[in-house]
Amino acid sequence: MLRQLVVEGENAATLESKAHSYIDALKAGGLPVGFSFVGQYVNNQRYPYALCVCVNDEVVHGVPSPDKVFKKGDLVSVDAGVTYKGYHTDSAFSIIVGEEDTELVNATRKALHAGIAKAAPGNKLSDISYAIQKSVELDGFFVVRQFAGHGIGTELHELPKVLNYGRPGMGVTLVPGMVLAIEPIVAERRCDLFIENGLVYKAKDNVMSAHFEETVIITTDKPLIVTRMS
Repeated sequence: MLRQLVVEGENAATLESKAHSYIDALKAGGLPVGFSFVGQYVNNQRYPYALCVCVNDEVVHGVPSPDKVFKKGDLVSVDAGVTYKGYHTDSAFSIIVGEEDTELVNATRKALHAGIAKAAPGNKLSDISYAIQKSVELDGFFVVRQFAGHGIGTELHELPKVLNYGRPGMGVTLVPGMVLAIEPIVAERRCDLFIENGLVYKAKDNVMSAHFEETVIITTDKPLIVTRMS
């Protein structure tokens, strides 16, 4: 639903409003659902929104404000988390407004699925990390190392931290029943970050980044993707 709203002339606040309307309708139908992000601590302050909407050089925690109007060619990343019966999901997608996805967007999506493919029992946690990094760098891009995926369950952010880089064969052994939010954030080139308004992480020198994320359950068979945003 949100993906269809990322069009030229629309603004990020509309996505926030539509997300609330969508969840309110599910609640009215009796489903025990809610938002994961509202009230979470970001840089020692409570995040007040259901969504993070980043545009171009914004990396994470982009505020869904009405003055953030989408233009043709913008790279927009939408991060959303929903609760159901007290359990959290976390997911994200990136899209180019009014145009085909760029190599950066495609490479980030590809890296996500390279990592998910390693979310199998018996593998080590860093096998996911290594697969993401290898995929990203083979495509000529760079992992934004300041952020990582995470365990997820009755809390939005749980252990273990799921890095997007590293050597294989390290960390905990993956077992059925583990649930991970796997989320590569990938920049077009190496960049430094800075914080704007205490919330939003932006890349210096207008460097673009893309972000994909899925909530994944490790099973005795293939990984079960709960969120299907990519």
